[in-house]
Amino acid sequence: MHRSLLKSYDEMNKSSTFLDILNDPKKWCTENVEKEFKRLTDEVIESLKDISGVNPNTKLIMTNSQQLIFDSIIKKRMQLVRGPPGTGKTHFLALVVLIFMESYKRKGIPFRIAITSFTHNAIDNLLLRISALKKEYSISVGQDINFPLFKKQSKLSDDFKESDIKLFDKKELTNRSHLCVGATSWSLSTLDYNQFDLLIIDEASQLSSYIGAMPFQRLNKETGKIIICGDNKQLGPVLNDSYPNRKELNCNNHIGGCSDDRVATTTVSPKLQKSIFSCIKSNLIANNIPNPYLSLYENFRMNNQLCEFSQNLYGKRYQCFRENQELITPLSFDQDDLNNQLIESIFNNDISCHTILLDDSQFGDRNLEANIVKQIYKFLRKEYSKRPSSINNNNENDSLMIQEDKFWRKDLILGVITPLHIQRNTIIPMINRVQINEFNLGSSVKPIVNTVEVTQGKEFENVILCYNGFDDLNRISEFSFDLNRLNVGFTRSKKRFILIVSSKLFFPDESIFDNKRMSLAYNHLINYIEYSKIHEFYSSQIKINNNNNNNNNNNNNNNNNNNNNNNNNLIDKFNKSLILEDH
Repeated sequence: MHRSLLKSYDEMNKSSTFLDILNDPKKWCTENVEKEFKRLTDEVIESLKDISGVNPNTKLIMTNSQQLIFDSIIKKRMQLVRGPPGTGKTHFLALVVLIFMESYKRKGIPFRIAITSFTHNAIDNLLLRISALKKEYSISVGQDINFPLFKKQSKLSDDFKESDIKLFDKKELTNRSHLCVGATSWSLSTLDYNQFDLLIIDEASQLSSYIGAMPFQRLNKETGKIIICGDNKQLGPVLNDSYPNRKELNCNNHIGGCSDDRVATTTVSPKLQKSIFSCIKSNLIANNIPNPYLSLYENFRMNNQLCEFSQNLYGKRYQCFRENQELITPLSFDQDDLNNQLIESIFNNDISCHTILLDDSQFGDRNLEANIVKQIYKFLRKEYSKRPSSINNNNENDSLMIQEDKFWRKDLILGVITPLHIQRNTIIPMINRVQINEFNLGSSVKPIVNTVEVTQGKEFENVILCYNGFDDLNRISEFSFDLNRLNVGFTRSKKRFILIVSSKLFFPDESIFDNKRMSLAYNHLINYIEYSKIHEFYSSQIKINNNNNNNNNNNNNNNNNNNNNNNNNLIDKFNKSLILEDH
């Protein structure tokens, strides 16, 4: 693959679309409105707004920030779109495709769209969303937007077939005047076709510049438009690789050093080691392009408390789409739950942000951390079983199994995030034992316990971020104090977010404050803890029910020894023996 990558760059000469953008970004960002097309898009948007008068729940209308970005897209050839967590980025891009296609069909001009990303999942989600909006448009308006959807891969899933998404054949590019095709950046770059009218790059902040630059060659260089959508405050490219620093791979040999008579507008070195989103964004900033990106702001995922905290990164305009979305109320408790002070203090209120603060002696205790997760899972699972259920099955065990699967997979009641794989290997078996021994379920339903990298792009009703799995060797690192990683974790929850952390992490080596990125991450972590409801307890305050008097006589000077001697009892009795200090 690397040889093919190098070949692609060897062919990327001064006529390359990507290098043209880096060399002359103002040309791509200058407003130039085609009045007839603007009139047609306005007509389509108004017709969609009319639908909302009949169906207030229609998904065919845009929010305020979406409308502002759309207006900019039709004025410029290139638009960067920042999509913070939960802002409906996929839905917005699907609306753009729908409106563009309908407008060009009314205009009677061919229009072909290419959708690309680093992963198949992002492409699939967007194609499926376009298909769903096409169907809603057809039902609401009474006529189809007759353009086909294709996916370039070896075979299609059943979901695609049901959504009328077809397997791509290169003959379609000549047989059809209107179409939309999705393909990975690598797959799209292999097409012998360079006349796409619109290129949409989704999840561009996860796509490395080296790979992300290749699909630009498939665009009509003279008239084509580009939409680059990502979020540089979430995780960047997942692949770290070394590329040869060859002369022909150095963009500066093309930027400011063209062999023709053009005058280069910049000598800026593009950040090709970054994502395609960050690379182009930084190049626009360096060239003094006003508003290098526009942001989506309406949050459809989180409730107000969770959204308000993330305003620290995204600004005050980052707000809930609906004022009362995802509100929480105290959950129902049985007597055992009321005796569990940890569970009662977290779930018997309307607070969304919680921190379980462990003391220094409990730092790195993964068994204790896993036991906390187990207690939360048991409570939420029991609470979930009390909700109205659509299960109608005479076999009780089958019903419980279906319900367990819905808990983790369909309704996404709980997601557990662990920075380290070793934490997963501690938590999952503990949950499995509950499934087998207490719920009689077996272990066929796997709990969702994953790293931040796997969890990005997903959402859950409740989220636990396990930050007590570090040890003295890795607690002070760019991994433990990474702002993007923390941000992804903090923004997965819809209703409740629970952080498990030790106070020992609050006193890192002073060297982290010499590192700007680590310092920002440390401050963000502390800001969350101060914003949240803190549940604090110490080893000396934990009483074992069958030996209360002995434990009451322990003092702080014996904390470490006491914790070691009673560790097994502490875990076994955890749900009944915590004394909490709530702030």
